[in-house]
Amino acid sequence: MSEVTDDYARIIRTRNGIGTVVSNFDHVLDSDIENQLKANETTYAKHPALEFHGVVWYENGRCFEAIRRYCVYQCTFEGADVGEVTRLANEEFGFE
Repeated sequence: MSEVTDDYARIIRTRNGIGTVVSNFDHVLDSDIENQLKANETTYAKHPALEFHGVVWYENGRCFEAIRRYCVYQCTFEGADVGEVTRLANEEFGFE
């Protein structure tokens, strides 16, 4: 069995947090935070939700979101932008 890389831990240890890009409380995407993520690939932003917590970042022009649920790394989603990865996370783990 191959070792699973905990992207969540790697990102929060090696990058600077810049705020919340979207919350499942109101589902409003903060376009200023998204633009900062795109412009500076040494940053990450939060995606808090009731059933999980995600961190979102850009790497080599692609967007990623690593998910922890109950403090345990679950998976990482990849997409074209923040809207896509947060939608994938919500579809898998819930919209609340």
